[in-house]
Amino acid sequence: MEDFSRYNGEGTKLRRVQLGILDILIEVDKVCRENNIEYWLDFGTLLGAVRHGGFIPWDDDVDIAVRYEDMDKLKSVMPKSLPSDLFYQDVETDRQYCWPFSKVRSCKSLVLEEGESDNFEKPHGLYVDIFPHERCFSPYLKRKLDEVYGRCFRSRRHFLAYTKSDILLAHLIWPFIWCLVKLFRIFSNLIHVKKRMHVFGAFAFKCFFEEDDVFPLRELDFEGHKFFVPNKYDRYLTSIYGNYMEIPPENKRKVHLENVIFYD
Repeated sequence: MEDFSRYNGEGTKLRRVQLGILDILIEVDKVCRENNIEYWLDFGTLLGAVRHGGFIPWDDDVDIAVRYEDMDKLKSVMPKSLPSDLFYQDVETDRQYCWPFSKVRSCKSLVLEEGESDNFEKPHGLYVDIFPHERCFSPYLKRKLDEVYGRCFRSRRHFLAYTKSDILLAHLIWPFIWCLVKLFRIFSNLIHVKKRMHVFGAFAFKCFFEEDDVFPLRELDFEGHKFFVPNKYDRYLTSIYGNYMEIPPENKRKVHLENVIFYD
């Protein structure tokens, strides 16, 4: 068995990052349980729970998922229920934020990522991503719409990676693409499809899942704590990663949060 301690052994900066994010996840889990909001570990976080019993050794983020229709409730309870050292971030609480999903951030650190300014109005520390999953009657059509919708969404929020011409074009296209996405959502809910994909604009993720693969949720150990995961997590992970139990080669093991400053 390969020794992964060179990535996140005790005393390493990466391990400090992981434990800081774990503290956020514990608080998010507490709020969700107290308010009967169903969530589950997603992406690499779920993979880490199944394959490693915690973080993937070289991973530095946590992703959870909720149903799109539960987001209004989550938005109403999360800001007032979190401890004072955490901040609920979305397009309504932070005008500089440019993603259609939410984050819960620490006020005790600072994270600088590609495409972002360092002139933040709100706390910008370590975070947990909260991805809404919405009903999807046609994964193919959603992917096509998402390519345009996501770019327009971020451009209108003045994401630094985009030019002034990108921003202008986004404002011109936005009413049309917004209407198409609205109609897509109405029809998906009207026929009550069981397929779900990540919310429009969330990086145009290509994977989708069946509701029966997720619900009812079950619990799994992650870093010594119990968190919710899809009921059929093997099928869920296979749809995303294929043979997810295979350890990737070293050149595929990437750390993303390399520029983190802690305030202690």
